[in-house]
Amino acid sequence: MLMPPTHHNLEHQIQDALRNAGLRVDAHARQQLARWLTALLDQPRNLTAVTDPAEAVAKHIIEPLRGFEIVLNADIAVPHGPIIDIGSGNGAPGLPIALAYPNRPITLLDARTAAADFLRTLPNLLTPPQTTPNTTQTTPNAPQITVHHGRAEQAAELRGRFALALTRAVAPPRIALELAIPTLDIGGILIAYARPPNNPAELEPTTRALGAAPIPLPNEPELIAAVKTTLTPPTYPRPWNQIRRRPIP
Repeated sequence: MLMPPTHHNLEHQIQDALRNAGLRVDAHARQQLARWLTALLDQPRNLTAVTDPAEAVAKHIIEPLRGFEIVLNADIAVPHGPIIDIGSGNGAPGLPIALAYPNRPITLLDARTAAADFLRTLPNLLTPPQTTPNTTQTTPNAPQITVHHGRAEQAAELRGRFALALTRAVAPPRIALELAIPTLDIGGILIAYARPPNNPAELEPTTRALGAAPIPLPNEPELIAAVKTTLTPPTYPRPWNQIRRRPIP
């Protein structure tokens, strides 16, 4: 009988996977990632279809961090500021990026009650233990996590607030763009993790209609990136039925 993974076992797997992928994450962040992934793998399957620990590390940690590194290396300024993960579900892709690149407040948005309930457990799960009065060692900051239980197209209070908007598998690309780009401040960056094939040329009119410009990422069919260049017209995002039935061409 297979024993469930412990966060100590997962921490070693995460360290090896990061090294193999050429990604650098400090020890404290690796510990937090392991705690989160251990808790996730202990959840019902409606939060992740991945049950194998090695596959979970690859899907939920390496894939998000690799995508962010690709955008960082795309010769465009990525502003330092708050992150939103739209349709966060189990916390990926946003949480791994927020932990690996700390001091960025992150909002995890999801409309599903089960997902929101799990996400609300993360601040306590990831908060470092307090130091004793006799300890001089500094304790790393706890992640600044806000959970928003609701729909992106209805969350007017989140409009124009974020430096980085992330989404993965929440909807087809045109729909994901309409949900995510309005949350960005001017200069903010969108990263959408999407199933290939994606044709950036076909998505450019949609991107520009929402006030953003595509970021070219050659040979990366699973990533869509854009930079917010102007305010999104107030008509976007539209009600869900309109978004779903008539995506922006």
